[in-house]
Amino acid sequence: MEQAINAIRSILHLIPEDQKQDAVRQISKELGLQQLDVPRMYRDHDIAERYGVCVVTVRKWITSGRLRGCQIDRKWYSRADWLDEFERKEATTA
Repeated sequence: MEQAINAIRSILHLIPEDQKQDAVRQISKELGLQQLDVPRMYRDHDIAERYGVCVVTVRKWITSGRLRGCQIDRKWYSRADWLDEFERKEATTA
């Protein structure tokens, strides 16, 4: 089971970020699986560009807990809803 999950992750890394959610929906539909809403994931580089900071800063935000995120295959990611949460917290502390 773990090998299959890792294979799927590897394949998903080959799909452009803006098409991953559609790919998962299509596969779920073809297999008759329950439709799951997969949140959009952003790489640390995308987040750094969004906020005008360096990638190291984004990684520090994630590892310190300031921004929710996760590490997959030594790459850092954050979900769209976690970025929304981060922005709301930052707006109230600014």
